[in-house]
Amino acid sequence: MTRLCPTLARLLLTASLGLALPAHAVPATPVVTEARQTRIAQVADAPTRQALTEMLFILHQQWRSEDMLRQPPAQTLHAGSPFQAVNDYPDTGRMADVFAAGVVGALDERGDIGVVEPFALPYPHTYTWRKVRFLDGGDIALDAPARSGVTISVGQQGQALTLSQPAGALRTPESLDGELTIALPKSTPHADFTPADLGKPRTLGDFAFTLRSIDGHRVEIGVTQADGVSPQGFNSNAVLIEALDAGGQPLFNHVRLWGSATPLDARVQAFDHLSAQAAAGTLTVPDTATLLDRAGFRETGGQLRARYAFQGQVARVRVTLMVPGGATLTRPLATSVLPLGHTLRNMDLTPLALAGSVYDHVAPDRPQELSRQDVAARLTTARIEREGQPVIRFGYPDVLSDRFIAPATRFGLDRAVSVTFLDSRGKPINVREGQAYDRVEDGIRFDPRQFPVAPVRAKGRLSVTRMISFERHALPVDGSVAGVTVRDNLVLLDPARLPYVQSPMVLTAADATGRALRQTGAMALDNTGGPPVMAVFFQGTVARLDATLPGPVETVPVDFDVPLR
Repeated sequence: MTRLCPTLARLLLTASLGLALPAHAVPATPVVTEARQTRIAQVADAPTRQALTEMLFILHQQWRSEDMLRQPPAQTLHAGSPFQAVNDYPDTGRMADVFAAGVVGALDERGDIGVVEPFALPYPHTYTWRKVRFLDGGDIALDAPARSGVTISVGQQGQALTLSQPAGALRTPESLDGELTIALPKSTPHADFTPADLGKPRTLGDFAFTLRSIDGHRVEIGVTQADGVSPQGFNSNAVLIEALDAGGQPLFNHVRLWGSATPLDARVQAFDHLSAQAAAGTLTVPDTATLLDRAGFRETGGQLRARYAFQGQVARVRVTLMVPGGATLTRPLATSVLPLGHTLRNMDLTPLALAGSVYDHVAPDRPQELSRQDVAARLTTARIEREGQPVIRFGYPDVLSDRFIAPATRFGLDRAVSVTFLDSRGKPINVREGQAYDRVEDGIRFDPRQFPVAPVRAKGRLSVTRMISFERHALPVDGSVAGVTVRDNLVLLDPARLPYVQSPMVLTAADATGRALRQTGAMALDNTGGPPVMAVFFQGTVARLDATLPGPVETVPVDFDVPLR
């Protein structure tokens, strides 16, 4: 399997967690084109060709992130403040104990490991892994893995481990040994912004933060030194930017982009210029990092900008700075590695060695379903751009029934759908599905180039599915019912003995205090001669267990009328 070079892996990490992205001028068409790929193929020098390939992929990821930033949310999603989990514990030492013990390694189908954290820790932290232990009883030290023919690379500040093993000699990781380091801040000053505070800098520590814009679901914050010059020694991981809706509830943040004001299309133009030079044989570079420097990716000077997108309409923004200089906490890690989301064979699971409970602050407050009367009023429609193509996207509020009803079923897109495209005079345009438009999971994608005249509006009728009621079961945790086994934080459900255990099913648990526990993850255990046993881990000792299953549904007709310009 091809592995990304360390430079590209680091840049992709930055892209997902805060990449230096431009503020304006996003290319309207996809970045990856046949012409650009052909030009790369014409480059004779192999390192330069590889560097151009990786740079184009980075630009593609940036372009997709910009696309996500522009899209208004289909539904409002709330999230707990990162400090909620911290405040569940009497002191930071206890918090660190619980966090370290609750870390789990998720094994994917390629044999790579990703770290699953028990809760969102707001403080900067890193993982130092020293050893991988395998089910066969052997282990490999990360400082000398090559002796066993295994290559292990660690990225994302220790949150991802890539294992390359010899073909025909694959071993299954069982656990990781290492150390967690948490850099506690000396202080956590914060500033609140509303639209009335646009352009007004607020000083936090050595830096000044300025609200540049609040645009629906999007927020832009500028950062300089307190005296207004370009920020020096600034770490975006030490900043929390939260958004609250009109009701004061924190909104879920799904896009975070940090960088300068250099437009993305300027970087694409730089790629075109450099790739043309390379194809002509007048440019060679030894690696991707050198090429990115030539393209201006590591520019300095000017105001640093943070652009965030949230799942809801932003009414207020809070910026919190983790001022460095506080205590450093270290905790040993003996982390279980579990193939979450997969099926296990010939493995006896044991509970996790936890140090305390981790609570779910969001799920207990999630509404279950809309009433029939509210469906039409709460359904949203929007014309968005998705990877360069226009889409009429439908949205439904965040409700429990989403766990049982797929978007295509929710909006009736897996059945017949009625849609009419209108021109500027309001006249229907005669076009065919499959040629000018087609259905996607959450909407209708259309290609204006396939229309005889430009479509201006679209209207039609959806058949929206809602769940009338749910089926609920309180599951005993004392072993009194066959098919339900609870071992501390591990729950085993056998559908052969418990007929209503099925997929999909929402399983919730609480500890002895009655508070909802966070779920670590689930997997299936191969059950010879019967359906797989469901295995679910929770972040705490289970004292109460409840299962929610889908009930009867009905469809509600809803008309839509959406502008396409």
